[in-house]
Amino acid sequence: MSAPLFPRARTLRMALLLVPALVAREGRAVAQATSDAAASSSSSSASPSSSSAGVTDSSMTSAAPFGTAVRLGALPSPFASSGGLEGPAPLPRGLEFTPSIGLSEEALVGGFPKSYGFDNEFITSLTPGLRVVGTAPIGRVSLDYRPQLELYARESRDSGISQSLNGSFETQLIPGRLDLSASAFLTQQATEGGLAPGGSAAIAPNARTTTQSYLVSPHYRYRFRGLGRLDLVYLAQYTRQTGNSAALSGSQLPYFVPNDVFSQTGSAQFTTVPLFPDLDDVVLVTASQDTGTGVLDGSSQMRAEDRVRYAFLPQEFLIVSGGYENLRYQGFPPTHIADAVWSIGLHLHPRRDVDIRLAYRHRDGFDAPYLRATLQLTPRTTLSASYSETLATQAQAIAANLAGSTVSAGGQIVATGTQVPLLLTNNSLSVQSGLFRTRQFSIATITRWSRDRLSLNLVRSDETLVANAPGTSGFSQRSLSASATFSHQLTRSATVSAYFDYSTLDTPQGGALAGLGQSPVYTGALTGTYQTANRLEFDLQLAVTNTSLNGYGVSPGIAGNGVQASITFGVQKVF
Repeated sequence: MSAPLFPRARTLRMALLLVPALVAREGRAVAQATSDAAASSSSSSASPSSSSAGVTDSSMTSAAPFGTAVRLGALPSPFASSGGLEGPAPLPRGLEFTPSIGLSEEALVGGFPKSYGFDNEFITSLTPGLRVVGTAPIGRVSLDYRPQLELYARESRDSGISQSLNGSFETQLIPGRLDLSASAFLTQQATEGGLAPGGSAAIAPNARTTTQSYLVSPHYRYRFRGLGRLDLVYLAQYTRQTGNSAALSGSQLPYFVPNDVFSQTGSAQFTTVPLFPDLDDVVLVTASQDTGTGVLDGSSQMRAEDRVRYAFLPQEFLIVSGGYENLRYQGFPPTHIADAVWSIGLHLHPRRDVDIRLAYRHRDGFDAPYLRATLQLTPRTTLSASYSETLATQAQAIAANLAGSTVSAGGQIVATGTQVPLLLTNNSLSVQSGLFRTRQFSIATITRWSRDRLSLNLVRSDETLVANAPGTSGFSQRSLSASATFSHQLTRSATVSAYFDYSTLDTPQGGALAGLGQSPVYTGALTGTYQTANRLEFDLQLAVTNTSLNGYGVSPGIAGNGVQASITFGVQKVF
């Protein structure tokens, strides 16, 4: 069985309804599948050797957008390939421990949000790093940890430490029977939003939210001869968002407050042997319980469903499912959904480099289409697309998507199986604590040549407020972003890259960015990198953005047009 090509997620505290739908390797309908019943049931599967011991139920959370994250003013990871685009490279045998240290100076001109009215700033950053990657008897490990000390020259109270962590671990405790997986994620994002989804301009630490999520999941499987296969999964996940509370102008209630949640999810799934040569059946029961703060404190989710899959061609399936769900969320108003669930869809996997899952379904109390696809258009170009509509908090979706992803050899979060880069946080949208119906569409292409990389991305996010967390307000919001990243290897030692993003933002009910209407936000950067034989790397980046128009500060930017320009020079040493 191959691992699911796409990350699925159940939600923050709701901790993804892991549904390891592994199909018995008997009969055409089962043996050819690359995952569980596919998108129509929105469950995924993972094999004992796959990168994830458990699999998330994608029906419960939004799909993470495909694309690469570019953070302006930050040095490129010394481990990432050119332009941050990575192919499915195998991990090395044995564990490799690689420390690094980076030092950079960033000069900002215009548009920096200073409480004292300063318009320019100089930021010195010291970035130690540690990469641990490889396969060993203990399991598969990929970890990239890079804390960063930032020293502000003009407003020293902004100085502090930020963190970045991507990590995954998978091992077989009992070969063929019991697996264990663990993941860790830590990043910072703009609390008010208003930036490119992945490319962040320099903003003060008090305008950032730190999001972190950690999970561990054992997965037990047992095959009953002549009957089918049983999969049992338990997932424990802790997710936390910290930072200054944020409120709308004139409002006494914040739309974001620090929050945390501990979620436990259990799932049991039984996949029959083929009932007929081309037909099998899956019964799945999942239950989640959350404890913490906000909408998810004391919330619970339960779903039971039966899924029938018919193979009308050797690797192409028609999938029909039906069942019942009972969902409870705290907040104002309280949300309780006790309803039938159903889905009808297709899972098309005619070739190893094509995997398409599409469905129309009723989940979370509403009808919606679902798409998750990856296609190898040419030997050099991969296309990925996704569309989902889900009911979840922002933090819940981040945590759930984390559970359905893995970390590449370069320390980048990628889709399990395909290694397509994923974007778990969206800096276009304001960070909020409420419950949302989220509609998310993304399409991305990655083209690789011998010395060049080109990534094109389109991301559309639409959040409709359903319930506020106790003691908070909230608002609906939506964003559209188109971006391109190109890198070219000049020599074996020198690489140049260019990044551009054009976004529109809209808060129809009035929000943190309400004054913008649908004003465009553009972000661009040019980066040059030179590596020496002794693993010393020099970086120079020129960047420009008009993000000061989003209301971050008092500065009108360069020439009063809201433009912020920056130049960053850095040096990194890999030991």
